[in-house]
Amino acid sequence: MVHQLIGITILLAISIAAARSQQIETSSMCEGKEINSFVPDPDNCSKFFQCNGDTFIHGSCPTGMFYHPQDVCSFDDTNCSSSTEQTTTSSSSSTTEESNVTSSTVIPEPSSTTAAPTDPEQWCADVDPNRPHFIKSPTQCSEYYICVNGKAILQKCQEGKYWSAKHFYCDDPKNVPCAFDRIPNPEQFCNTSAEDEISFTASPTDCGEYYICVKRLPFLMRCAPGSHWNDDIKQCDDPRIAGCKVRRKSDKIS
Repeated sequence: MVHQLIGITILLAISIAAARSQQIETSSMCEGKEINSFVPDPDNCSKFFQCNGDTFIHGSCPTGMFYHPQDVCSFDDTNCSSSTEQTTTSSSSSTTEESNVTSSTVIPEPSSTTAAPTDPEQWCADVDPNRPHFIKSPTQCSEYYICVNGKAILQKCQEGKYWSAKHFYCDDPKNVPCAFDRIPNPEQFCNTSAEDEISFTASPTDCGEYYICVKRLPFLMRCAPGSHWNDDIKQCDDPRIAGCKVRRKSDKIS
């Protein structure tokens, strides 16, 4: 199945620089555009411009992908109105006469953390600004942050997708372990604990699971196979003793 490679393509939008000068007035295309906004290249459906105030970056999607206003790059070419075929980016660096155009074809390796920092802004301020970094949201399965110049920029996956910190893209929920998909309101789930203490609470849907609340943020944990969470003693226990009333169909007490 084709994934919408949102995380990877945003990485390309930030770290891929211009390949060669275009015969269009690119500076005017970014007039009135917000910082870090994207504009399609009218001459090539696989390319785009990232507007950064007085400067812009000419980015190129991976081979076989096209610029998409929602995903930046996508396998969907229905929005393509250019007759220019996608070209392969040269491996050699190039320069342009435009002083406000960044020029390089070097793509730094991305960095991601599988943990969820409680303060994305602070985390981004401490990482290397010359290397793209991704952070999964500490509260939402479908959201993540990308560090740009020391700032945490919130990104959202398409509806029905979760951010995969392992693969750098939004994926099907079944492929992404996330502690918040079965919690109606994560912000209230751990609200009974003090912000500076660690607490434990039972899963509302699975006897073999429980949550650790750290700074009022829930993190999903699983008991060993054959064990259930005992919320009275706050540890995994024999199912006969745990007394869990909410079980999956596969959880049977022999």
